[in-house]
Amino acid sequence: MSDTRWFSFADEVAYLQSPSLPIPGMISIYHSRDSYIETFFCGLVLIPRRNVAVELRLPTFSFVPHQHKRRLIKLTRYHFLGQSICQFAELTSYDEHRYMDADRRIAAERRENTGSIEHEDHVTLRSDILFAYCDHHRLVPLFVTDSSRFSERGLEEFHLSPGRTDTPGATFCYFQQFGPSNRQRMHSVSKLCGKCLLPN
Repeated sequence: MSDTRWFSFADEVAYLQSPSLPIPGMISIYHSRDSYIETFFCGLVLIPRRNVAVELRLPTFSFVPHQHKRRLIKLTRYHFLGQSICQFAELTSYDEHRYMDADRRIAAERRENTGSIEHEDHVTLRSDILFAYCDHHRLVPLFVTDSSRFSERGLEEFHLSPGRTDTPGATFCYFQQFGPSNRQRMHSVSKLCGKCLLPN
């Protein structure tokens, strides 16, 4: 991918406008990556079905709601899934990187990279468990992202102007913001914040 597409979140914007689920199997529910040139986050938040229209009016979101049934993630040293979904699907922690179901099949996995230059955390969950859990509690999964990318190049080199653009849609909403960076050696920053309704 060219630097211009990376800096402007071209792939992420395309996904927000037309999301698709992977083939049956594991689905990403939490993905963060932090380095000097990027602060990247995407994942899933669960909302009540009745709140979908209201939720899609604003691109911002709350990742950790007060209601424990809506909390998929619980990041600790030995756990990474919320208690409610573990109880619902009868999942047990195999080690700090895997959960197993009652049939001893892998249900969820966590991959970490804690290098000195970049830190990355990625959690995946079996899609059948996710959608069964959502149906049971009358919840809907929303894909969300709140990310920033930094560049040593100026905005004019990307043919971009400073400012914010909000883009609403029937099943998505997001904003993009471009501007000067206050990070040392970096001249410009690109920010994307938004969410979209996953197809089922």
